[in-house]
Amino acid sequence: MTAPEEREFTTTLELRDAQAVGRPFKYLEGRAVPYGTWADIGWFLEQHRHGSFKRSTNGSRSDPKIPLLLFHDNRSFPIGHAESWTHPDDGLHGVWKLNDSAEAQRAAGMADDGDLVGLSIGVQDVTRPEWDWP
Repeated sequence: MTAPEEREFTTTLELRDAQAVGRPFKYLEGRAVPYGTWADIGWFLEQHRHGSFKRSTNGSRSDPKIPLLLFHDNRSFPIGHAESWTHPDDGLHGVWKLNDSAEAQRAAGMADDGDLVGLSIGVQDVTRPEWDWP
């Protein structure tokens, strides 16, 4: 049995695509992953197809309260958790409920001001990767 594969994917947020809602900020909404867009992961390029996250975000296969972390820092407390997911044609969209910690409020304020401009997801247990070779 092989160990689960872990990957990170970063996508740029635009204020049109993501927004912090309410003050103190209660939610962060936006597109987490664009579909059909190549991302430079460092050692390779990666893209996700439409619907590729439906199985893992439907609530029955994964914890519906997937933690929201700052900078993939799994050694500090989450700043919130996923509330809901949608899968329109342009990508995986999410709504994250923010907690009232100073870190969560600072991050939301920075996103609202346009200073924090990206989301990144961690991918575990990729069951069917497909590779394209030039």
